[in-house]
Amino acid sequence: MNDQELLSPLAAFPTATRQDWEALADPGSPAPLYTAEDDPAGVPLGRRSSRGWVRVARVEDAHQAREALGCGAQGVAVERLEVLGGAALGDAPLVLESHAQGPAVFDEHAQLGIGGVLFAGADPLGALAATGELPSEPEEALASLVEVARRGVEEHPAGRALRLDAGVYQRAGAEASQELAIAAASLVGVLRAGETQGADPTQLAAQLLLSFEIGRDLFDELAKLRAARVLWGKVLVACGVDQPPAPWIHAATSWRTLTRRDPMTNALRATTQVFAAAVGGADSVAVRPFDSALDSPSALGRRLATHTQSVLALESHLDRVADPAGGSHFIEHRTDELARAAWRELQEIERLGGLPTCLLDGSLRARIDASWDAWSERLARGEEHVLGVTLHPNPDEDPPPPEPPFADSAAARQIEPFPARRDAALFESEEAPA
Repeated sequence: MNDQELLSPLAAFPTATRQDWEALADPGSPAPLYTAEDDPAGVPLGRRSSRGWVRVARVEDAHQAREALGCGAQGVAVERLEVLGGAALGDAPLVLESHAQGPAVFDEHAQLGIGGVLFAGADPLGALAATGELPSEPEEALASLVEVARRGVEEHPAGRALRLDAGVYQRAGAEASQELAIAAASLVGVLRAGETQGADPTQLAAQLLLSFEIGRDLFDELAKLRAARVLWGKVLVACGVDQPPAPWIHAATSWRTLTRRDPMTNALRATTQVFAAAVGGADSVAVRPFDSALDSPSALGRRLATHTQSVLALESHLDRVADPAGGSHFIEHRTDELARAAWRELQEIERLGGLPTCLLDGSLRARIDASWDAWSERLARGEEHVLGVTLHPNPDEDPPPPEPPFADSAAARQIEPFPARRDAALFESEEAPA
């Protein structure tokens, strides 16, 4: 072996052609190879063509934003813009949580002078579900999104002005098919509002960000993101869009799966959830620090959250393959199951009057509460487990202090806000069953 072969071990092997592989394939196999040339006319469900994702850090102030961008994060996610006063984000993506401020967020961003590519977070229905309040009726708030989308195109063409947040429903106890159906119903609501004002549905869709929280079941969550793209295309085609633009899917690790007991197990959960988000095709991912369910996340928690993504991208190379789940019979079958179940749920929401009506009359909350109750019963019976809490708990660990109540009692609300539930909370109080 010469020096060149020692330096490049693959040089010792001849390059295999497609014909070589066909000659070696089992002649009895109906489909011996699977390459891009062999794709059927209808591409595999939920397929994506891009590689990698934007690694986003959840931050609470300008200091944390600078800290995160300095140790590997590519963008930041915040609840409100004003917490970033004094930060300089350059060209980093800035992802805002759902809100109902309308176009005012663009004015605030310009006044702060913080820079960044703005994913502006306009999502009146998501804000209504999370807070119970809107400054106007849902129909009026939805109508304002046309102006928000116009401002987004003009001022932040590389970002997304609108947001459809399914995470608030996942935190309340929704199943994966319910999350998908609500996201699709939110999309229908936005397109319907745009139609009344003569807005182009393609342009509106191009300004939308779909937001999901990634739960405990790796394969289901992976398939959920693929099914979201299936539903996205199906809704847009039904609304007259011949060539739907690709959705931007933002994924966050799940609040619902966090524990206050043995909180370091949350670092394991974050790893599998980022894996599911990356392989499922998320375009951006934000990781909750492992101690988020306690008091304010620690510096260690924030750093581990950032590094979890960096290790999976830069050392495990998850960002180098466009669609690693594509062609898997199990994943494609589960994607199809979730998409069909979500479509049936969407049809029921539309039959009842659409998502705004189902939020206001409480019917959607009742359906999600029923899902949560059924899930809680399975946990209580030991049919499902929470690692570190109901399975392999630390007997010497002191119970965490009581968790503060979810909702405050101030202000008259349009609806009761959807709760942010955690599986482990059922077992973390001193009165909980052993």
